[in-house]
Order: sequence, then C-alpha cells, then structure tokens
Amino acid sequence: ADTWRFLYVALMGISVFLVCSTYWLVPALLRPTPLEARFDEAHFSAFAASENGEIPVMLNVAALGGFWGEGHSWRYYFVWPQEVAFFWIAFGFIWILVFSGAYRAVTNPKNRKIAFFLGLVAIISYVTALGAADTPFREINLWLYRQVPFWAGLRDSHKIAGVLALSVATFAGVGVHAFIAILSGWRKTMYHTVVPALFLLPIVFGLYQWGGFQKQLQSVWYPDAWHEAKAILDADPESNARMLVLPWHGYLSLDFANQLIVVNPAPAFFGRDRVISSRNAEIGNVYDQEHTADYREIDTFVRSYNGNE
Repeated sequence: ADTWRFLYVALMGISVFLVCSTYWLVPALLRPTPLEARFDEAHFSAFAASENGEIPVMLNVAALGGFWGEGHSWRYYFVWPQEVAFFWIAFGFIWILVFSGAYRAVTNPKNRKIAFFLGLVAIISYVTALGAADTPFREINLWLYRQVPFWAGLRDSHKIAGVLALSVATFAGVGVHAFIAILSGWRKTMYHTVVPALFLLPIVFGLYQWGGFQKQLQSVWYPDAWHEAKAILDADPESNARMLVLPWHGYLSLDFANQLIVVNPAPAFFGRDRVISSRNAEIGNVYDQEHTADYREIDTFVRSYNGNE
C-alpha cells in the first residue's frame, strides 16, 4: 500500500511539474530545428560541470556546486562559498545527516523501497550532473547525450544537481528526525542548543545567497547615453532602422554594472527588433550557437571590419 501511495504521489508531482512546464516544453517540442540537434562534444565539454579553483569537480558537485562558469578565469570576479571554511563544515555535517537518514530509511522495512528508489535517483542525478567533465563518468554521459532522445537538451549538466539537492534534503530531513529523537533524551539545555544549530546548517550551506550574494548582485541604473539612444529609436517606431551594439560579445563586462560579467543587456533594454547585437557564447571551444545566414553574415562582417569600408 505504501509503495502504491508513493507511486501515486510521485505521478501527481510529475504531472503538476509537466503542466507548469508547458510554457517551454510545448514550444521546444514544436521547434522545426531544435537547438540541441546542433550540439556536439565541444558543447557538452564547454558546458559540463566544473571545478571551482582548487575544489575538484566531483567534490564540487557533491557540494551542489559545479556551474560551468566556475571553471573560467572570470570566476575571480566573484566570491564563492567554497572558499570559506564554514561552508565545508556545514557540508560535512549535512552529509553526515544524509548518510544517517539513508541508513535509517533503508533499515526500516516500511520505507526501504522508497529509500532505495530515492538513493538510486541521488546516484543517477549526481553522475549525470557531472556531464562531460573529466571524470570516470564522462563516457557514460556522452553516450546518454548521443543516444537518449532529448537528453542533449541537458547540455548544461549542472541543472540536474537540483534533483540531487532534493534527494539530499529528503535524506537529511530523515537524519535530523533521528538525531532529534536521540537528543530528546539529553538534558534540555543541550537539546535546545543543538536543535537550532541543526536548522542553521542549510543557512550556512547557502552562504552568500543571503543579502544579494555578498552584495555582488545589485540593481543599477542604465547610463544617460543609453536612455538618449533609446529615445531616438522610439521617436520613429515605424522605422526599420536598427542600432549596432558594440563590443561584439554575448557576455561582457560593463562599467555601470560594477564590471561583472553579464549577458549583453542591449536587446532587453532597446528591444530585440531595434538592435543588432552579438549572441555569441564564446564558452570554451563554442564560439556561437547561431545558424541563420543573416546573423552569420553580420558576425563575419563585424569581426573582419578594419575601418576601411
């Protein structure tokens, strides 16, 4: 009965997820030329899970890190929780709770099947979250990208770490429940000290997510020159005139955005139909993802222009 109840709840959860995801799933399925059909090994390697400084990729993903940008030189624009000892202390305690919860769930006949299923989900999500990174699982993941329909859409493999986080949170919750049961027999002062500390663990583990990532993410005003240019474009809405945005990069560092690397904001500010701007990724060995002839022609012209034409 418990197994059927679990399957029923899981099916309902998946159904709700799919319904809520129709806004992107339906357009993705109806595209005549899916973007992921053009992905190759260069894409999978460029957007694979990454190390973070001295933290190897497998440990980084286990700590729910591993975003592909962490492996690029511009990671030094930011501060990272992996650089702080408190983060790894919290990481250690959380995984103690995870393994304790998993052991408790597996040894309980009532929850054993669910525990094995959730453990399998955790292992699969961890392995696949590594993607084409240089790990023992690289070839397995490359095979999945090539052979499993739609799997190439998970080129940014770190996305799957969200499923790993769900498994970690579930087992850790069971571990906390078991730990609290043990603590309840202790002196009240010890109990009331340790229990709040347990609930502080995820807050410490999420270091820098509070307060705008150590105030690294802040709202900024666009420069006056941008507003003046937009006013000129908006003054003639019927015109087919478009503005060329330089420098020609899809990601770039801007003075008014505190020099952080950001996606080129020009299309969002001026309107995509009013500007010609770079959509080039320039990540690893992937220069761009575009295949339209018009864009290719403009890209070639901008990159080869020497000022004499």
